[in-house]
Amino acid sequence: MTERLRYFLSILGSAVVLAVLLRQMDKNKMVWAAQHLDFLVFGLVILLGVPFVLLKAFKWHKLLCVAVPGASYRLALRSFLLGMTVSLFTPGRLGELARVAYFPGNKTPVLILALVD
Repeated sequence: MTERLRYFLSILGSAVVLAVLLRQMDKNKMVWAAQHLDFLVFGLVILLGVPFVLLKAFKWHKLLCVAVPGASYRLALRSFLLGMTVSLFTPGRLGELARVAYFPGNKTPVLILALVD
C-alpha cells in the first residue's frame, strides 16, 4: 500500500469516527458546554496534554527499542496514538493492545511490552 493511500485512509477513518461520535452527542449539551467553557482551564489542558502524550510516547519508544532495535520515535508515537484512540472505544484500556498493529512480523515481543506498559 502506498504512503499516500495509507495517509488518505487514516484521514478517512478519522473523519468517519468523528462523524459517528458527533452524531451520538447531544447537541444541546455541546452548546451549553461551549457557553460555559473556562478558557484558562481549557488552555492548561491543551498546554499540558501535548507534553503528556509526547512523554508517554517517548517512554513507549524506549521500551520498544528493547524488542524492536532501531524503532523510530515516529513509529512509537503513531502506535501509541493508535492505542489511545482504540482505548476510547474499548473497556479497561484494552485498546492499548492495538499498538502492535503497526509492527510487521512477530508481534509477541511488542504485545508483551504493551502489556507491561
